[in-house]
Amino acid sequence: MAQTEISAGAAIAFRLLVWAANGSAQLHQCLGKISRLQGINLLQRLADQYAPKGTTVEVRPIVNRFFGESVTVAGLITGGDLVQQCQDVNADEILIVRSMIRAEGDLFLDDMSVEDVRKALPAPLRITENSGEGFWRAISGYQD
Repeated sequence: MAQTEISAGAAIAFRLLVWAANGSAQLHQCLGKISRLQGINLLQRLADQYAPKGTTVEVRPIVNRFFGESVTVAGLITGGDLVQQCQDVNADEILIVRSMIRAEGDLFLDDMSVEDVRKALPAPLRITENSGEGFWRAISGYQD
């Protein structure tokens, strides 16, 4: 059975997938009004429901220690925070959304390179597009 670990940033992409699949803007609006923990729990339930058969997805919040815990934007997660908080991951791969990387595609905001993060993580790192479709394709095993 495949197991995938995703950061909360990738979970946001999953939220968009479910929103698109349901054709309802209400889910998107609702998620903006609930607490972070409630959002993570809801996203985990949605991941369990919509992940392809045989795939286990764990939604993992990454606390932003670099800019402060009150900062919850996926695009402000640093490589150091990601590495530090994913050391206990036991998965086939770790998914993050592209918005966590600088526009040039080479560095996180703490100047840690994508390659250095990949080497420091206990599972392969996969960067998905900032869309529900990109995330779904990643957990479904499609290669970009």
